[in-house]
Amino acid sequence: MTPRLFLPYLVQEATNSARNKKPSVNERIKATPGSGLVPYRARMRIAWLKLVVLTLASVAVFAAQDRSSLVAGDVHQERQRPAGQQQESRPKPQAPAVQFGVITGSVFWETTKLKKQILAPGCSGVAVAAGAVATGAPSFQTNPVGMLQPLTYSNAGSFAICSYAFQDVPLSTNLRVTVNVSPNQFNIPVSVSYFGGSNLFRITGGMCNQVVRTSNLPAQLRTKMEICGDLAFNVNFELVPAGAARP
Repeated sequence: MTPRLFLPYLVQEATNSARNKKPSVNERIKATPGSGLVPYRARMRIAWLKLVVLTLASVAVFAAQDRSSLVAGDVHQERQRPAGQQQESRPKPQAPAVQFGVITGSVFWETTKLKKQILAPGCSGVAVAAGAVATGAPSFQTNPVGMLQPLTYSNAGSFAICSYAFQDVPLSTNLRVTVNVSPNQFNIPVSVSYFGGSNLFRITGGMCNQVVRTSNLPAQLRTKMEICGDLAFNVNFELVPAGAARP
C-alpha cells in the first residue's frame, strides 16, 4: 500500500476506534492528583501522538522504497535503451594519414669484366641503403628511411642484376641511395658507378599516369632515374673494375 493510501487508512482506523470505544467508569471519573488515573482526553492525545509518529515513520519507509525503485528503474531503462538512443560520444580527432613513396632500382655488372667469387654467389656482399638528407647538411650525412625488400638476383645476357625496392619512403624529403660492396666479393676490386647525376632526389607524391619501364635490358639499366607520382624508379648502379672509366 502506498503512503498516500496508507495515511488516511491509519487516521480512519484511529477515529473509528475512538468513536466505538466506550469510556470505562474509571475513565469517566475526573482524575484527581494522586488518584493514579489518567484522564480520558489525555489518553486520547497520547494515542494520537503515537499514531502521528507511526504514520511519519511509515511515510519515511515508503518514500525510501519509492526512491530505490525509481533509481533501479532508471538504471534498467538506461540498459534497455536502444543503441541509437545512447548518449553520443564525441568523436576522437584522427591524425592525418601519412603517405609514403617507393624507390626501385638495380645494382648490376657485366660478367665478362667482373667475376663473382665462388663463395659469394648472387647478391651476397652487395648492400643498398636509402637515407634522408637534412636541409643544408652534406649529402653523405643521411638518416635511414624506408623498408628494404630482399634483393633478387637475375641474369640478362652478359649482365648480372640485383634488383631492390624500398617501401614506406617519406615524401617531399631530400633522399639519397647508396651502394656498398664488401671486399673480396669479386675477382678484382670494384667501384660503384651511378647514372643519376648527383644521386639526390625528392619524391613529391601523387598519381603516376605514365608507363613505368623497369626492364633489365642493358639500355634500360644505364638510363637516368625517373620520378613519377610517389615512385622513384631506375635508381640504378653499375659495378665496374676499380679505376675503370664508366661505360
